[in-house]
Amino acid sequence: MLQGDYHNENLNVLQFDVQGAFLHAPLTEDVFIITPKGVNQPTTYLKLKKSFYGLKQSPKNWYKTLTAWLHSIGFHASSSDPCLYLCDKNISGVFFHVDNLILMGPGNNFKKEFERFSNSSCHAPNTILGMKFDQEKDKIKLSLPNHIQHGLEELGLEDCKTSTTPLTPNLKLRDATDIDHSRFKKLNIKYRSAIGLLNHIALLTQPDISFAVSSLARFSIKPGMTHWHKVKKVWQYLKKTIDLKITLHIKDPNQLLQIFSDASWGDDPQDRTSQSGYLCFLFGSLISWNSCKQRSITYSSTEAELNPLVKSFHEGIWIKALLAEMWNIQMTAYNHLIDNPDLLERLMMTDEDFKKKYSNEHLIDNKGLDDKVKRFGSNPKTRHIDLKTKGLRKEVKHQNMRVTLIGTQYMVADSLTKAAAKNSILNLVQ
Repeated sequence: MLQGDYHNENLNVLQFDVQGAFLHAPLTEDVFIITPKGVNQPTTYLKLKKSFYGLKQSPKNWYKTLTAWLHSIGFHASSSDPCLYLCDKNISGVFFHVDNLILMGPGNNFKKEFERFSNSSCHAPNTILGMKFDQEKDKIKLSLPNHIQHGLEELGLEDCKTSTTPLTPNLKLRDATDIDHSRFKKLNIKYRSAIGLLNHIALLTQPDISFAVSSLARFSIKPGMTHWHKVKKVWQYLKKTIDLKITLHIKDPNQLLQIFSDASWGDDPQDRTSQSGYLCFLFGSLISWNSCKQRSITYSSTEAELNPLVKSFHEGIWIKALLAEMWNIQMTAYNHLIDNPDLLERLMMTDEDFKKKYSNEHLIDNKGLDDKVKRFGSNPKTRHIDLKTKGLRKEVKHQNMRVTLIGTQYMVADSLTKAAAKNSILNLVQ
């Protein structure tokens, strides 16, 4: 999101690496270690003066040291992200992960102040959290080719065929049988490691494999040969798309925040739960996404799609708060795009119209049940749906969100909810 400032103000992008970061942080407790071999000291124990790698308190002490220094040079912490610090006077921001800092803004004064951390370096960014960082005139591209190549080599798939989709379209996975699981165990393959690396790639740069990873991860305890073949298919797809990059740039300055949300409906063959998916675009660039299994069974496609709409609304609130902090943009309603007309109709209704259309007459012969329903106004089993619907209706009424109906062919979040066909995957990638 800091990329927006970079374009608007033509700011510098610099990367800072702190060597031996933990050793810059003082200890607040008395910690002793056994004198290491080769140290010429006439004592059995030594008292540490600085935070030492391996101590449980070292990361926290380093965080305190780094943030105190940032405060001292005019930066303040973001209330939305503890690893983001902003400076209003020179329009700059710093985000960091342990000993790696990225600055967007005027760098001369910051670079001079940073010299207090000895043996540290400053350079144009090349990697961020392992992601390859390619900077062009008006855009930044992020990718993970090294991670993908490493995974292919670790699994012996560097010479494998490629695939045009992460999973076979319309695939439905089931638990492995005992026989299938035994066959897999004989291969002595680290299924969880393969899934873990896939998840890392899906979270950082490739939402197109999010559904596949979410689905295959459910069988980590007892995988079978079928699951393993599908894991390899995901890697075959990654081999084909190894040069695919997330591109960050301002495609449309007037298009602030746009969120696509979608869901399958009861497509898990074992428990009939649904899959949620959403994508968040800022200025036309993809900045956030999610694909996850819903926790409970839903009784209609409308109810299923209500869940990702609520979840993506909360994500939008967080992004909205960041925009206000970073750019002082006070957003009113931001756009949620859905492809379910019944869900849109429910959100636009008044409470009275909703009751008229969706209320049913039930004839019962139990007075206690009759009293309970009339007193509380809704069935406890469906109250959560009522709360979500009325909550979102209130947000629409107060212009905190705007919901727009689009055609299914334009729903780019579709491939985050199922084993999608090639066209759906391309729709997302492009």
